Amino acid sequence: MSTTETLAERGNRMRREVHGDGRIDAMSAVAPELIEVFEQLADNGYGAVWGRTEELSLKLRCLVTMSIISALGGADTELRAHVRGALRAGWRREELLEALSHTVLYAGAPRGQHAMYVALEVFEAYDAELAEGR
Repeated sequence: MSTTETLAERGNRMRREVHGDGRIDAMSAVAPELIEVFEQLADNGYGAVWGRTEELSLKLRCLVTMSIISALGGADTELRAHVRGALRAGWRREELLEALSHTVLYAGAPRGQHAMYVALEVFEAYDAELAEGR
Protein backbone atom coordinates (compact mmCIF):
# COMPACT_ATOMS: atom_id res chain seq x y z
CA MET A 1 0.00 0.00 0.00
CA SER A 2 1.39 3.37 -0.94
CA THR A 3 1.65 5.97 1.78
CA THR A 4 -1.20 7.96 0.22
CA GLU A 5 -3.52 5.01 -0.54
CA THR A 6 -6.27 4.50 2.04
CA LEU A 7 -7.42 1.07 3.16
CA ALA A 8 -10.62 1.46 1.12
CA GLU A 9 -8.70 2.57 -1.97
CA ARG A 10 -6.38 -0.40 -1.69
CA GLY A 11 -9.40 -2.67 -1.22
CA ASN A 12 -11.15 -1.28 -4.27
CA ARG A 13 -7.97 -1.78 -6.28
CA MET A 14 -7.67 -5.38 -5.05
CA ARG A 15 -11.36 -6.16 -5.79
CA ARG A 16 -10.94 -4.82 -9.29
CA GLU A 17 -7.78 -6.85 -9.81
CA VAL A 18 -9.52 -10.06 -8.69
CA HIS A 19 -12.92 -9.58 -10.29
CA GLY A 20 -12.30 -7.06 -13.09
CA ASP A 21 -13.54 -3.52 -13.59
CA GLY A 22 -16.62 -4.62 -15.52
CA ARG A 23 -17.90 -6.84 -12.71
CA ILE A 24 -17.34 -4.24 -10.01
CA ASP A 25 -18.85 -1.44 -12.10
CA ALA A 26 -21.88 -3.58 -12.98
CA MET A 27 -22.52 -4.33 -9.31
CA SER A 28 -22.22 -0.65 -8.41
CA ALA A 29 -24.67 0.34 -11.13
CA VAL A 30 -27.47 -1.99 -9.97
CA ALA A 31 -28.59 0.10 -7.00
CA PRO A 32 -25.85 2.54 -6.00
CA GLU A 33 -27.67 3.78 -2.91
CA LEU A 34 -28.19 0.22 -1.62
CA ILE A 35 -24.81 -1.18 -2.54
CA GLU A 36 -22.78 1.68 -1.02
CA VAL A 37 -22.56 0.12 2.46
CA PHE A 38 -21.61 -3.27 1.01
CA GLU A 39 -18.89 -1.69 -1.11
CA GLN A 40 -17.47 0.18 1.88
CA LEU A 41 -17.28 -3.07 3.84
CA ALA A 42 -15.86 -4.99 0.88
CA ASP A 43 -13.26 -2.35 0.08
CA ASN A 44 -12.08 -2.21 3.70
CA GLY A 45 -12.05 -6.01 3.96
CA TYR A 46 -10.17 -6.46 0.71
CA GLY A 47 -7.78 -3.70 1.70
CA ALA A 48 -7.10 -5.21 5.12
CA VAL A 49 -6.85 -8.87 4.07
CA TRP A 50 -6.32 -9.22 0.32
CA GLY A 51 -3.90 -6.29 0.32
CA ARG A 52 -1.43 -8.12 2.55
CA THR A 53 0.49 -9.81 -0.26
CA GLU A 54 3.80 -10.12 1.58
CA GLU A 55 3.08 -13.66 2.85
CA LEU A 56 0.41 -14.90 0.43
CA SER A 57 0.27 -13.82 -3.19
CA LEU A 58 -2.96 -12.59 -4.75
CA LYS A 59 -3.02 -15.79 -6.82
CA LEU A 60 -2.84 -17.98 -3.71
CA ARG A 61 -5.46 -15.89 -1.90
CA CYS A 62 -7.82 -16.53 -4.84
CA LEU A 63 -7.36 -20.30 -4.44
CA VAL A 64 -7.78 -20.22 -0.66
CA THR A 65 -10.95 -18.11 -0.92
CA MET A 66 -12.48 -20.33 -3.60
CA SER A 67 -11.74 -23.39 -1.49
CA ILE A 68 -13.25 -21.95 1.68
CA ILE A 69 -16.42 -20.82 -0.08
CA SER A 70 -16.83 -24.23 -1.72
CA ALA A 71 -16.46 -25.98 1.65
CA LEU A 72 -19.00 -23.70 3.31
CA GLY A 73 -21.60 -24.31 0.60
CA GLY A 74 -24.68 -22.24 -0.11
CA ALA A 75 -22.85 -19.24 -1.55
CA ASP A 76 -22.95 -19.94 -5.27
CA THR A 77 -22.75 -16.29 -6.33
CA GLU A 78 -19.55 -15.81 -4.33
CA LEU A 79 -18.17 -19.17 -5.47
CA ARG A 80 -18.73 -18.21 -9.10
CA ALA A 81 -17.03 -14.85 -8.55
CA HIS A 82 -14.01 -16.42 -6.90
CA VAL A 83 -13.62 -19.27 -9.40
CA ARG A 84 -13.60 -16.57 -12.07
CA GLY A 85 -11.15 -14.53 -9.98
CA ALA A 86 -8.87 -17.57 -9.69
CA LEU A 87 -8.90 -17.95 -13.48
CA ARG A 88 -8.08 -14.25 -13.85
CA ALA A 89 -5.21 -14.72 -11.37
CA GLY A 90 -3.66 -17.39 -13.60
CA TRP A 91 -4.81 -20.71 -12.15
CA ARG A 92 -5.34 -23.46 -14.70
CA ARG A 93 -8.72 -25.20 -14.71
CA GLU A 94 -7.12 -28.54 -13.83
CA GLU A 95 -5.51 -26.97 -10.79
CA LEU A 96 -8.80 -25.47 -9.64
CA LEU A 97 -10.67 -28.75 -10.05
CA GLU A 98 -7.89 -30.53 -8.17
CA ALA A 99 -8.19 -28.03 -5.32
CA LEU A 100 -11.96 -28.47 -5.29
CA SER A 101 -11.53 -32.25 -5.09
CA HIS A 102 -10.31 -31.70 -1.54
CA THR A 103 -13.75 -30.32 -0.70
CA VAL A 104 -15.18 -33.78 -1.36
CA LEU A 105 -12.89 -35.33 1.24
CA TYR A 106 -13.00 -32.62 3.89
CA ALA A 107 -16.44 -31.00 3.51
CA GLY A 108 -18.44 -33.84 1.97
CA ALA A 109 -19.33 -35.17 -1.44
CA PRO A 110 -22.43 -33.02 -2.03
CA ARG A 111 -20.54 -29.75 -1.44
CA GLY A 112 -17.49 -30.84 -3.38
CA GLN A 113 -19.46 -32.14 -6.32
CA HIS A 114 -21.62 -29.01 -6.37
CA ALA A 115 -18.52 -26.79 -6.28
CA MET A 116 -17.07 -28.67 -9.25
CA TYR A 117 -20.30 -28.22 -11.23
CA VAL A 118 -20.28 -24.50 -10.42
CA ALA A 119 -16.63 -24.29 -11.53
CA LEU A 120 -17.43 -26.01 -14.82
CA GLU A 121 -20.25 -23.49 -15.43
CA VAL A 122 -17.82 -20.64 -14.72
CA PHE A 123 -15.24 -22.11 -17.09
CA GLU A 124 -17.83 -22.20 -19.88
CA ALA A 125 -18.99 -18.62 -19.20
CA TYR A 126 -15.39 -17.41 -18.95
CA ASP A 127 -14.56 -19.00 -22.31
CA ALA A 128 -17.56 -17.21 -23.84
CA GLU A 129 -16.39 -13.89 -22.37
CA LEU A 130 -12.90 -14.41 -23.77
CA ALA A 131 -14.31 -15.34 -27.19
CA GLU A 132 -16.34 -12.11 -27.17
CA GLY A 133 -13.27 -10.12 -26.17
CA ARG A 134 -14.51 -9.13 -22.73
